[in-house]
Order: sequence, then C-alpha cells, then structure tokens
Amino acid sequence: MPTPTIPQSITSTAPNSPTIICERNERPGDSWRKRYKSLCLHDPVWYDHLPYIKFPENWPVFSPKDKIGDWLEMYTRVMELNYWTSTTARSARYDEAAGEWVVVVERDGQEITLRPKQLVMATGMSGKPNLPEIPGMDVFRGDQHHSSQHPGPDAYRGKKAVVIGSNNSAHDICAALWEAGADVTMVQRSSTHIVKSDSLMDISDDGWRQVIDANLVSYVGCTKKAIERIRANGRDDGQIILVGSISVHIKAVGESVYNASKGGVAMFAETLRKEMIPEKIRVTLIEPGAIATHLQPFDEAKLAEFERTLEMLPAVEVAEAILFAATRPPGVDVVTLRIEPLVQKIA
Repeated sequence: MPTPTIPQSITSTAPNSPTIICERNERPGDSWRKRYKSLCLHDPVWYDHLPYIKFPENWPVFSPKDKIGDWLEMYTRVMELNYWTSTTARSARYDEAAGEWVVVVERDGQEITLRPKQLVMATGMSGKPNLPEIPGMDVFRGDQHHSSQHPGPDAYRGKKAVVIGSNNSAHDICAALWEAGADVTMVQRSSTHIVKSDSLMDISDDGWRQVIDANLVSYVGCTKKAIERIRANGRDDGQIILVGSISVHIKAVGESVYNASKGGVAMFAETLRKEMIPEKIRVTLIEPGAIATHLQPFDEAKLAEFERTLEMLPAVEVAEAILFAATRPPGVDVVTLRIEPLVQKIA
C-alpha cells in the first residue's frame, strides 16, 4: 500500500535529496480502490492526515476506500511527487563499497536500475497474502479466494460462506456478506479481546494533542533544557529524573491516549539513559501507580478513603521515591523505580 510511502517521501525530501516513489498499480491509490467493496479506514480519519494537507473537516471518521484512493491520487499531483506507477521492484541489495542501494525495477516493461542512498520498503503490514493449507481445498467445488481478491458480497446472496480469520478484513467481509443476504460463518483459532473504541473516539483532536503535549512533548523539551544547563555548568554528576506511570504496564481500558504518552516517556527515558552514559548524566524513570492528588476527579474525603483502603498512594511517597533516586552516589544509576498502592487498579 502506498500510504506510508507518500508522507515518508514528503518529510524526507530536501533540495539535494531527490525522491522516487515506485507503485506497481496503474494509479496512486489503486491499492485501496482494488480491495473489497466495504473496505474503509479502521482508524479515525484524524489519525491519518498527510503532511501539509489535512483531510477535510466534513470527511467521514472512517473514510471509505475509494475516497482514500482518490485523495492519495490528488495528493501526489498537488504535492508534485515523483511518482512512478506501473513499476515493480524486482531486487534490491546494498553496495557496501559505494554506500548505496542497487534497486532493479521494471517500469512499463522496461528494466531500470536505481542507486539511491536510502531505500524505504513500504509494502504495508500485511502486503503479501497468506493462504493457509486446509485439508480438502483441492476437492472443494465452491469458490475459494484470499481477502485481497474478494470481489464483494453481491455474488453470494442466498449462499453459505465461511471466512477463515477474524481480523479487520474478516469482519468487514462478514458484515457485508450478511447485509447482502448470505449465510456467513467466521472461523477463528482462539478467543478475541474486544475493547470499546469510545475512549479514543470521544476525545477531540485538540484533546488528545493536549494529552500528548502535557505528558510527552513537555518532558522532552524540559529534559533538553536541563541537559543544556548541566553541560553549561561543567558537571560530571548530573541526573535527570522523569516521572512516568505504571499505566503502560496495566493498559487499562479507557486510557489509550494517556498510555501512549506515558509509553513514549518510558521509551524516551530508556534510550536517553544510554545516550547520556558517556557524559556521566544519569537518567531515572519513576513509575508510580494511582496517586491521591487533586488531579484525580474526587473530593478530599474520597481521596482520603482511597489512601485508607490502600487503593491510592499518598503523594509524599512519590516525593520519597524521587529523593531516594536523587541521593544515590554518582556511580549508582537507579534506572527504573516502580511504586504502587497495595490494592492497585489493574483494568
């Protein structure tokens, strides 16, 4: 699918860095247009904005495939992308001596060798069909095909159908078959964990950005300034202490955006610690559980009750954890310190 390739080419393009996008289909967006009739975005449309040009405000939240295909085609023209259609990659290898890739493509029947410095392979998460071997397939008289070849539900009205698998495509196809009057059965190997999308869908565009800004972007900005001050003072015993959350381990329903931000903090802390070791700057991540503070949506009496029942930590315990990490000798790096109330919410 070309979707990840297009923004990559936009964001990586510089005056001295020409970019070519190779697409095996005849038109940009065809990898969407050629799929089954009921395909649509499975993420809210505001998750999928392309650089510089956002989707219109009046677009469906889960936009249908043909609208996405047409938008991608329009985008390649408006952004004047160097987009080679009807082009198939045949081989790719890295030339160590030259420091470049050798990529052989076939374009309109002609073989062309490209030598880019960078190569992005954007075939999608499931770009290659996976056809399982099922006993009896060779003698089955009915129609058999992979979801990538599914023509739509119309031809199966009044017939029996079985869909093997239970991911997004399977649900889309099953729903469309049922609506068209087919007797359809979905087969899957194990149970499915189902979570409502309300928590994600109810938050506004400005709302989730505010959560990310407050819980991740601000951490990165403040940390950068702190490191600059440590360097300016010529110290060799500096320390950065970041306060994250155990929510990244619990993954509670209803906290998807918050968890994304705190997960970012955890990865940021882990990577930064490795980067700062040569400068003897220690990086500590403290991950507390639920804390009885005024940031919680409860009054004083309820917060006190949560402390008594051991469901929330007193705020002073987080301060104690920070003090503990900050008072270790310079040669001791408290990497991660996780504290939580004895009776911690786990779902």
